[in-house]
Amino acid sequence: HCVTGVQTCALPIYVVGHWHPRSPGTRQFWRSIGVDQCEDWDGLLGRLSVLVADNTSALPEAMAVGASAVFLNTPDYRRDVTHGGRFWTWPRGGFSCDDPADLTATVLRAIDGPPPEAQDVALSIYGPLGGAAERAAEAIRAWASTP
Repeated sequence: HCVTGVQTCALPIYVVGHWHPRSPGTRQFWRSIGVDQCEDWDGLLGRLSVLVADNTSALPEAMAVGASAVFLNTPDYRRDVTHGGRFWTWPRGGFSCDDPADLTATVLRAIDGPPPEAQDVALSIYGPLGGAAERAAEAIRAWASTP
């Protein structure tokens, strides 16, 4: 069990690096700092308890399956611009970290589990559930009928 604000944890913490398929250089970064890597997102998703990342839809996907999400905010993000949910709406179901000095404490809080609203926020991002095959078929029909 982790104690919020304390820099120690009785649980073993395993760090695994993942990367976007179009950013293989990140894999080299993980390797260079001695972190195990996992290329298989689906396999990783099923076993992670906390995902730490910046601008990725993997964060709400992790929240949708019950994992905690730590959203990293860089000072480069323009807070006065609405970019859609990715920057300012999605994190309300997870944990936000604005300062690298706060990362350890934020992750330790996240290990205790996501906020109660996390799954609702995550599922709202993906829209209504069900009917995906029908929507996909309709999109293909519309594309095929376009000259």
